[in-house]
Amino acid sequence: MRVTGQSVDKGSQQIDALVAKPAEELMNDLEQASQLEVTTSEIDHVFPLAIYDLSKPANAARVMHWSNVQLLTQPENRNKNDKLPTKAMAAKVDPACWPDGITEDMLPDIYPGWRTPLRM
Repeated sequence: MRVTGQSVDKGSQQIDALVAKPAEELMNDLEQASQLEVTTSEIDHVFPLAIYDLSKPANAARVMHWSNVQLLTQPENRNKNDKLPTKAMAAKVDPACWPDGITEDMLPDIYPGWRTPLRM
């Protein structure tokens, strides 16, 4: 995992610190929230990495915060890609972790082809 330009061991305390929650607890929470399994799904950044200015060290913790990740199926994650989240997805993210300059007015209610505002 490379967010800050440094290689980070997935089992390290650095990940727990960036995510602001122990990894095992995060995985359990993601599975419960999504009804998906970590082993057969992909972890998606609700607000994509691409819209954060990662040259600012504080943004690494914002983008990696536990509230900014969710489980999606592979097709869902590929379809969402680096799009802004829907309003329903963004509502789950701690407002302090939103990217600079992004407001709720900029977010779609739903994307074409999605069954719900949260899933394809």
